[in-house]
Amino acid sequence: MQISKHLKSFSLTAWVSQWTLPLLVLILSLFLAPMIRKFLKNIKNKRWFFVSELAPSFSGLFYLLGFKIFLELAPLDPKTARWAANGIYIFTIVMILRIIQVATLVTIEWSASQSKTAETLHHGFIPLLRNIITLLVFFTGSILILEHFHYDVMSLVTALGVSSLAVGIAAKDTLSNMISGFILIIDRNLKPGDRIQLGKIIGDVEFIGLRSTQIRMFD
Repeated sequence: MQISKHLKSFSLTAWVSQWTLPLLVLILSLFLAPMIRKFLKNIKNKRWFFVSELAPSFSGLFYLLGFKIFLELAPLDPKTARWAANGIYIFTIVMILRIIQVATLVTIEWSASQSKTAETLHHGFIPLLRNIITLLVFFTGSILILEHFHYDVMSLVTALGVSSLAVGIAAKDTLSNMISGFILIIDRNLKPGDRIQLGKIIGDVEFIGLRSTQIRMFD
């Protein structure tokens, strides 16, 4: 008896009319997003070289846009819609921060490639900067997501600040060496191939990194 009531209340026409437009939007976004990614990856203009690097992230945003419109149009129950909206928010933050990260790294690497110390920068400075930017993006995304779910992030920020201070004090000699290496790379007082003398030691500079400089002696 209960099943027959549900079957009578179910209307196929109403179901189709409610779900047709949301499903069409979702299918259209699934179809167009790969095309957009392929188009952006095929851009060969030197002035827009970074667009091909950002193609996967831009296509990901298009997926999210289609899914968001689908949720707004689909007749979902409030609990399911809320969970889906939270998921979209998380993935949107991830995608936007990913775009910022890739754009920043591509710009830095392009600027370094135009420098006379390109090889030295790519061996020493660029990997360090890549790790720092990745950590900043990760912590920024974590804080934004935790705030969205009404978690207290001030205690986390305070703990990170205290931890950073402790690490800085413990690794002050390493940080000092890294700053010295950075100054050598930027100022170009020394470069690979130079012959230098340190006290009684004479040798040729082979490589200048952030933490150390390699010198080949005559023996």
